[in-house]
Amino acid sequence: MTTVSGGVTAGSAHPPDFPGATGLFGHLKPFFKDTIGLVGRAPHDYPERATLRFAWQRVWLINNADDARYILQTNARNYRRPDNFQSILRDVTANSLFASQGDPWL
Repeated sequence: MTTVSGGVTAGSAHPPDFPGATGLFGHLKPFFKDTIGLVGRAPHDYPERATLRFAWQRVWLINNADDARYILQTNARNYRRPDNFQSILRDVTANSLFASQGDPWL
C-alpha cells in the first residue's frame, strides 16, 4: 500500500473517507489506538483508494497497483511529500527510499 498526501491520480475523483474520523483531529485517535488495524483494514474495505484525515492533512491510501505505479514512477514529480513529513521521515530513516523524492527517487 502506498500513502500519498494530497494529489489526484489519473482519472480519479476524491476517494471515500475511511470511517472513524472524529472532530478536529480526524483519524488521529483511532490511528494511534490501533495503527495496524486501521491501515490493515483499508485494502479490504476500500480495494482501490481511501483517505485518512489527520487534523487538516488528508492522506491518501492507494491500494491499486496501477495508481501506485502512476504516483511513484510515471508522474512522481507531481506528488511531493509535505516538508514536515519529509523532515520526520529523514529523522527516522535518513535518506532512504521512504524519505527521498525527486531525482534520487527516480
